[in-house]
Amino acid sequence: MRVLVIRTDFLGDGVLSSPFIYALQHYAVSIDLLCYDYNYAAFKFNPHLSDIYCLKKNEPLSSKDNQAIIKNIYSKDYIAVFILNRDRENYQFVFDMDTRYVFSHELGYKSFNSRCFMYYAKLKPKYYFIKYDDSIHEVINSFNLLKFGLKTLRANSYIDITTPNCFFYTDTYNPDDPLNKTQVDKNKVALNISGRADTVRYIPTSLAICIINGILAQNKSILLIASANDKDRALEILNAIPNSTNISLCCESDVFVVANQMSQSEYFIGADGGLLHVAAGLGMKCIGLFHAQNINSWHPWTTTQVCLQTATKRIYDISPMEVIAKLDYLANDILSTGTN
Repeated sequence: MRVLVIRTDFLGDGVLSSPFIYALQHYAVSIDLLCYDYNYAAFKFNPHLSDIYCLKKNEPLSSKDNQAIIKNIYSKDYIAVFILNRDRENYQFVFDMDTRYVFSHELGYKSFNSRCFMYYAKLKPKYYFIKYDDSIHEVINSFNLLKFGLKTLRANSYIDITTPNCFFYTDTYNPDDPLNKTQVDKNKVALNISGRADTVRYIPTSLAICIINGILAQNKSILLIASANDKDRALEILNAIPNSTNISLCCESDVFVVANQMSQSEYFIGADGGLLHVAAGLGMKCIGLFHAQNINSWHPWTTTQVCLQTATKRIYDISPMEVIAKLDYLANDILSTGTN
């Protein structure tokens, strides 16, 4: 069967979709994907995808470029569409598609428009909904949607569709191939200080300085990652370190260049965000720092991760000593699939 998957949100969410795609490829003849330019990198080199359609996030669906993509998708013959993120625009996008099945999670009912949309959509025979469970991980929710869809399609579901890892594919790295592994420095830590400041998903300067000093005290080297907007803050941090000879700086804007440099480190430390999930998808040992986000639903999907969140749900209150302690745990192969 030919299937369209829709995932139109951020980079980290796209990476967390990789186990779903990996499992689906056992059942589908071909899988096409619709994404935004915001999360395209999560899918660009995925070997299990046939065609990738990339809408421009900052342009309306009615724009010339987006309409050309939509017209192309509408011309294809899909037996089913799986919508992986709960966005009303995506649900409306498939209204006029000639497909027999649309599988998705129910929208939240917080707004009047959402309630009206769900009432209307349930009257259309091609829509099949299941509830989204905020108490479980995003990957588990996507697997539940896949099981629901396969059961509805009467597909043979004897294959175990669970996996302990997500995947981030690059032009040089395929995590499906265990022999295709970049040379890794077992004594190097990639530390990302950038992120989404609007939701406090970044490591504050004072906390970053303390973490760096703790890492250097263990005689480890550091790859300091900062976006172009955070370059000045990165230089400020470096100036505050007495001896920064074991620290290299990465301020690249191309996520694949960043991923290539990251993959040469054994460890990754960063706030909840896209690069944390990219690191997990590269097989790195990850320490995630969470502010007020739902840590149980959005921690990295890998067996080699530890995530930290205080009772106050303030990233500013995370102890740098605890971060270093978790680094010791990972260094000693004491692995965790849960959270702390």
